[in-house]
Amino acid sequence: MTEYKNSPIREAVCEFRFSKETAWNNDLSSKLYDIIKSEFPIKEIRKEHHFEVKFELKPRKKGVGNQKIKQNDRFLFLDKERKFIIQLAPRMISVNALKPYPSWEIFKEKIGYAYNKINELTDVRGIERIGLIYVNKIDLPEKLSDLKDYFRFYPQIPENLNLNVGNFNMGCDFTFNKENDMCRVQLGRAIPEKKEGMAFLLTTDYFTAKPGLISPGDAIIWTENAHTEIKKIFKGCITEKMESLFNGAD
Repeated sequence: MTEYKNSPIREAVCEFRFSKETAWNNDLSSKLYDIIKSEFPIKEIRKEHHFEVKFELKPRKKGVGNQKIKQNDRFLFLDKERKFIIQLAPRMISVNALKPYPSWEIFKEKIGYAYNKINELTDVRGIERIGLIYVNKIDLPEKLSDLKDYFRFYPQIPENLNLNVGNFNMGCDFTFNKENDMCRVQLGRAIPEKKEGMAFLLTTDYFTAKPGLISPGDAIIWTENAHTEIKKIFKGCITEKMESLFNGAD
């Protein structure tokens, strides 16, 4: 994807969610910032609200069930150019790479850096989930007459319906590695940069399907394998004509 002259990647995200057995002290964000601020000097905090409803088998006299709103702080650490972001929330760390996406080698280095730093600060006892997401925005210079000219992964409408496609949003979950991993592929319309053009979002979200299958020591190896599969999926979703556009063809 990054070998193209005009890469469509707008954002890539790698996220690790840790098990409840992993200790997570309140001062972890401060400790992490102290050891990464030379590379990620900008610090921001965002409030997150989670609405939880717990249903009980026993009928309650009043109300539907136990309801409560939880508030968490999400800490963001950005590099000077604001192109890479390390995010920290309770038992979660992620790395975002924004446009222009550099390369997998550089992104992987940032992922390993963040993952190793959090391992220095707390004893990661288990991994609930790992996800690697690529968001691609594809801008085409003119309106399409047929999606299949550019996509191999697209909605197929029966000809006998004689319908014109307006907006659409389609997706499939594909299984990998004996159903231990999944990749959610989604394609939909987006707002084009030029009025006369068309734009699409093609997202590949590769993640572990079951908690606890990947040991903390194998987490980075997993991301390498996930990237290999995502690259194959992306290439399989587009035509050679699309690839020529990414390489600068008119």
